[in-house]
Amino acid sequence: SGPVGGETAYRTQLTLSDVFDKFGSDDTNVDEYNKWTVNKIESDKWYQLQVGEEDEVLVQLRDYTTGELYLKVVPQKSLTTGKKPEGNPTLTSSLWKIEVQDKGGYQRGKTYVFTNKETGYMLSYNCPDRTVDPQAAVKLNDKSDVTGGKIDKEKSIIKSDISAWQWYSDDDISKTGESFGSVKLYAYIHEGQEVMGLVRNDNDEIVSVKIAKDKVTDRMANIDFLALTIRDAGVRVLTAEDINSMIDADGSWMNAADREKRDRVFFKSAPAVVNDLFTGSYKAHNTTIEAFKSKNYATEKYAGYSIVLQKADDKFFMVDEDMTYENVQEPTLHGGLQVHDKNFTGGLNALLGGNMTALKARYYWKISYYPTPDSLVLEPLNASFIGAEDKKADKKWADTPLKDAVVKDFYNTVNAATAHVSGAASATTSVPFNKDAYIPVALKIMNQTSGIDDKSVLTVGQSKNTAVGKEDYAKEKYGRPVLTNNIAEMGIKLGFKHDYTPMKRATLENGLYFIKVKVDAAHKTDYRKDGMNLVMNLWGQLMYDKQDDYQEYKHMPATQWVVEQDVCEIGPDQTPYVTIRNREYGSESNIAFHGQLYKAGENTYYFINHKDYNIKSDNVGKFPDMKFSCGDTLVFDQITDKSVTENGKLGYKNFTKDALAYETWGVKYSTADTYQGLNNDKYLNVNENDGYLVVENNQWKDFEVAVLAENNFGYGSEKAGVAALSRTVYTLKVRDNNLIDNNWKYIVVKDDENGNPYYQMAHLKDVDGKNVKLGTFYFKADQLTADGDTSYVFVDATGWTKTADFKKEGWATFTGVLNSVNEYDYAKYPERLYIGNGFKQLGVKSQTTKSTYVTLDTDPETVNDAFVFVSTNRPLYMPIGLDITNGEMNTVTNIFRKRGNAGIGQATEYLFEDG
Repeated sequence: SGPVGGETAYRTQLTLSDVFDKFGSDDTNVDEYNKWTVNKIESDKWYQLQVGEEDEVLVQLRDYTTGELYLKVVPQKSLTTGKKPEGNPTLTSSLWKIEVQDKGGYQRGKTYVFTNKETGYMLSYNCPDRTVDPQAAVKLNDKSDVTGGKIDKEKSIIKSDISAWQWYSDDDISKTGESFGSVKLYAYIHEGQEVMGLVRNDNDEIVSVKIAKDKVTDRMANIDFLALTIRDAGVRVLTAEDINSMIDADGSWMNAADREKRDRVFFKSAPAVVNDLFTGSYKAHNTTIEAFKSKNYATEKYAGYSIVLQKADDKFFMVDEDMTYENVQEPTLHGGLQVHDKNFTGGLNALLGGNMTALKARYYWKISYYPTPDSLVLEPLNASFIGAEDKKADKKWADTPLKDAVVKDFYNTVNAATAHVSGAASATTSVPFNKDAYIPVALKIMNQTSGIDDKSVLTVGQSKNTAVGKEDYAKEKYGRPVLTNNIAEMGIKLGFKHDYTPMKRATLENGLYFIKVKVDAAHKTDYRKDGMNLVMNLWGQLMYDKQDDYQEYKHMPATQWVVEQDVCEIGPDQTPYVTIRNREYGSESNIAFHGQLYKAGENTYYFINHKDYNIKSDNVGKFPDMKFSCGDTLVFDQITDKSVTENGKLGYKNFTKDALAYETWGVKYSTADTYQGLNNDKYLNVNENDGYLVVENNQWKDFEVAVLAENNFGYGSEKAGVAALSRTVYTLKVRDNNLIDNNWKYIVVKDDENGNPYYQMAHLKDVDGKNVKLGTFYFKADQLTADGDTSYVFVDATGWTKTADFKKEGWATFTGVLNSVNEYDYAKYPERLYIGNGFKQLGVKSQTTKSTYVTLDTDPETVNDAFVFVSTNRPLYMPIGLDITNGEMNTVTNIFRKRGNAGIGQATEYLFEDG
C-alpha cells in the first residue's frame, strides 16, 4: 500500500490533499481510486488519521495566543500549504508519524505513539485534566451533555503524560489481504483501573475523557470514543507558494511578509547525486498562462505544469535540448539528457507569460508532493529529444521540427509519445520510441549499475515499470487523478532539504531555583541585561536585579523560586507543565508562571503563552504584577544546598531565647566610605536631647529585643523539598541606666512638628496606634559585611491603626495575623499588594541621620539602609569585689543596710561572720 523501497507511488494527473489514497474496486467512481488503504504501519511514514466515515482528519493545532496545543477534527478539503494558516489548518498539521510499541507490564498487545509533523509533539494528555468523572454514565451519548456523539465540554490541552494509546491489535496485516479500518483510540491509566479516550465537542475540538474500567466493555464497544482510520495522505501538486514554503517548513509562513527570507528553496535526493538541483537555492514562480495554472486542473489537461525554478543568478532549471551525459550514444540508446540551470532569452517575464513554446516548456515543471513518504516528483512539460538520423546528421534540437511542436506533441506524462518516423524527428513526434499516455516522464536516476560505469546521474525519462500508467484507470478526461496499483520506479527519492524543527518541550525537576534572564547584546537595556536575576523587591513586586557586591542571594528567599511539576503517571521522556512561585511572596494563588516550558539551551528555557504572559517591565525593570514575561529567555540554576532549602527561618533574623533573655544589642549602621568593610563608628542611637533615633559615631544606648508574634509566610513545598518559612515580629526596647523602668521605653513612630514621621523613643503609655505607632520589625537579610556578617533591613510590619486606643497588648494580636487583610490598613494603602510583607522600612536621612520610614517599593539596584546586630553583655548581678567607680578590685567588700530616717537616729547594720 503505497511506496516501496523509498520509491514514490505515481499519479497520472493533478491531485489535491483533500482526498485519501485508496485504490478502490469500483472503477466507475473515480473518487474511489483516491482512497488507498493501509495494511502495514511503517515508522518512517507520515499518515493521516481519518475520523469516522467522513472525509475528515485529526489535526494538532496551536493556539498562538497561549502557545497551547489541542486536537481538532477538520474537513480534509480545508487543509492548506504555503501560507499563514488563517482559519484553516495546514497539511502538515494532519500528518502523523506512528511508533508501535509493545504494551508491557500488565497489558498485552500493541500501543501506538503519535507524533505530529507540524508541531513535532505527541498526541498526549495529562490524566488529571480529565473531563468526565470516573463514575459517569456508561454510554456517553446517553448523557445529557452529549449530543450526536459530541460532548458539551471545553477542549482539552495537549500535555505530557498519557501518550501510548491502544488502537489496532496488530500493526502489520499485509498478509491477510485486509486493510486497517476504523478503530477507537483509548488508553488504560492508573494501573488499568481507568480508561482515557477522546470525544468531540460542539466545536469539533477534542476532549479527553476518563471512565472507570468497570463501566466499559471490550474494545470500548459501549463508549463513544473517537474512532480513527490510518490513511496514506493524498498527493498534492504544488504551487509556487507551497514550494517556496517547502511545505510549511521552518520560518515559512512566519516570514510570509519577508520575501527574501521566504523564497529560498533547497532540494535533496536519495541516493545523493551531483546536479545543479542540489546546489544552492531556488525561487519558484507560477506561470501566468491560464491553460497551465494548477487551479484549472478540472478543465485543462496540462494544468499543474506551472512552475519555473529560478536560481539567484537568473538561471532556470530545465531539460537541456541537446546535452547528454554520453554524447557518443545515439538517441535510441538514450545517453540521458542533462537537467541543469540555464539562461532563457528574455528572462523570467518572458518565461512566465506569452504563448507556450516547445523551448519554453523545457523550463516548466509539475512538482507533486507525496506527504506520507515525504517525497517529491518533478515532471517536465517537454523533454523531447532528436532521433538517430538527426544525430548522425549532426543536427541540434533547434534544427529539427521539435522546436515548433505544439503542446499535444510534447514529451511528458500526459501525452502519448510517437516514435520518430525513419529515425528523424518530426513536428508530431517527440522521442525515438513509443510511449502510452500517462506513463510518467519525470526526473530519474540513470546508470544504477556497479563496476566501471557506476556513476549515477540525474536525468528525465520513464519509469522502469512501463505498465504504471494504463489509461483505463482514468474514467474522466480532466477529473481527479487516478492512482495505479503499480510503482513508478524512477530510482530516486526527491525531497525538500528543509527542517521542521519543533520547539522542544521541557520540564524542570521539583526544587528550588535561581532564575536569570538571557539577553543578547542587541536587546539589552540598562534595566534588563544578560545574567540579571528575577527577584521580588521588599514590597513584593517582580523585577530584574542583580546580586550586589555585598549580597548573598542564598540568604534571600525573595530571589528564589519554587518549581513544581504537574504530574500524574509520568513516564520516560515526558515533559509536564510546571508551576513556579516565589519562595517569599508566592502562595497557592500568587503564581509567577504555570504552563509548558521549552528548551532553548543548557539550563535555558522559554515559554510561548502570549495571552497570559504578554507582560513587559517598565523602564526601570519592574513588572506590573507577579507574572513572568513571555519575552524572556530564562536560565535556571537549581539550589541544592540543604541549609537553604530546608531552612524554615531563612531570610530573617531569628533571635534565640537565651539571646533575648540575657543580651542587649548595639545596632551598627552598615555603610562604609570604601569597600574595605563595615564602618567601626556609626550606630543607631537615641539622641539624649530629643529622643530621635539617629545614626551617631559611637555606641551609646543598648537595645533589647522583644518578641511580638510569629508569622508564617511565603511558599513551601514538600514535593519540591523546600521548607515553609516563618519569621518573628520584634519590638526594640531602649535599655536605660537605672533598670527600673526598662519595660516602658520603646522605639516608636510619631510625627515631628512639621508632620514628618520619625522613629523616636517614647514611653509605652503614649503608644496609641493612631498618633504614636509602635515600631514592629521584621529584620530582613539584605547585605553582608566584609566579614560575612548579615546586615538587616528593618521592615516595619504594621501601619497605623484606626483608633487611638491600640496599646501594647493589641500590637501583639495585630502582628500575629499579618497574613490577613486589615481592612483599614488596606483601604488606606491600596497599593500594598501583599499586606503581610510589611508596611514600610526604616531609612536614614542623609542630611540629619534621623531615622524615618520609607517605602518598601524599591527599585532595582536600590541600596537599602541595613544594620548589623552587635551583642553587648547585659550583667544581671553586680560583680562582687569590683569597684565600679575606678574599675579596681577592693580588698574588702562591706554588705550592709541602713535603717531609720537619714540624720535622725539612722542606723547602719553590717553583715558579718560570727567568729
